[in-house]
Amino acid sequence: MDYSAEKFVSDKCRMDFLKFGSGDRNLIIIPGLNVKSILTMADVIVQGNSIFSKNGFSVCVFCRREDASYPYSIEQMASDTLYVLKELALENLYLYGHSQGEMIAQSMVLQEQEA
Repeated sequence: MDYSAEKFVSDKCRMDFLKFGSGDRNLIIIPGLNVKSILTMADVIVQGNSIFSKNGFSVCVFCRREDASYPYSIEQMASDTLYVLKELALENLYLYGHSQGEMIAQSMVLQEQEA
């Protein structure tokens, strides 16, 4: 399956992400805690989530920001991911978080409700 490994770069942050699929709906996958970039596991991630792209989704899987300072809270991770999503002008979003990514996704929703 085809995918692109991309890097978002701005003055605020740098973040790697994978993109695959070409549907009208955007599925944003937030992975759990990882010690390596998701790009090192791109083939496995794309293959394991191909059901989404086969069912009308464009899928983006996001890493954490590269230049994070620690401690790096769930709320900061959510804020960074929201920032990148807005800068990429992604709309019609569906969020899917796995493990720690679930907490990040929940925080993203709460932050958007408060805005």
